[in-house]
This record gives sequence, C-alpha cells and structure tokens, in this order.
Amino acid sequence: MREKGVVIAASLLLGLLAAGAFYAWSRGAAPLSKKRTAAQIAAAGQEQETRMVVVAVKDIPRRAKIKPEMLKAVEVPKSLAHPLAVSDIKQAVDKILNDDLVKDEVLLEPHIAGKKAPSDLTFAIPAGHRAVTIPTSVPT
Repeated sequence: MREKGVVIAASLLLGLLAAGAFYAWSRGAAPLSKKRTAAQIAAAGQEQETRMVVVAVKDIPRRAKIKPEMLKAVEVPKSLAHPLAVSDIKQAVDKILNDDLVKDEVLLEPHIAGKKAPSDLTFAIPAGHRAVTIPTSVPT
C-alpha cells in the first residue's frame, strides 16, 4: 500500500513539474493572436515588400454577382499574400462568386466563375439564351 502512495505522489509531482515547465515556456513565446500590420513592421525597422489583395467587406453568398461595394483592397506583406489572391477589385466586379466569402476573407481567383472554365453551366449561357437538353438512347 505504501508503494502505491509513493507512485501516486511521484506521478503528481512530475505532472506539476511538466505543467510548470510548459507554462514558463509558453510565457516566453509571442502570442499567436497578435497581428502586425505592414506599417508596424516598417516602423520596427523590418521593412518588407507588400502586395495589394482584395478582401470581402461583408459576408457574400455563393452565386452572388460581385459589386465594387462588396470588396476592398488591403495591403499585406508579400510573404503572407496568397499567390492566387485577386489584386485588383476591377478583376472581380460583375463576375459571379463560386463559393461563400466571409467578412475579411481574401478573394482568390478560383472563387470567381470564369468564361473559359465555368464551374456551372448557368454561368456559361449568355443573358437572354436558354440551354436545352436532348434525351438520347445509349448505343448498343
């Protein structure tokens, strides 16, 4: 019985030591939620190249026609910018959105339905026209 108590006490002591070591280590690390803007980086003497990316001003539903007031251009460090990010609002205006966009989400080129490779037949048909399907039998 005495051996069992020693094992439990040693386990508790080692657990507390591990928790204390982790706490001390995490206090020394920079918080993940602290965001730095390009202006703050430049002010700190760590100048970095920036790039304009387009983000949503508000939540935009799928299949919505994109209007200029739905988007804004934001400057971000080039190292953090997605390579497929849209860089100019004019590239996206009057196009259809393939996916939902949430507020402040970066607009990527695949989010926009294009004429060359439409994600849905609806977007490939010009206004005033209709698509018709013709049933055929399978050749035997």
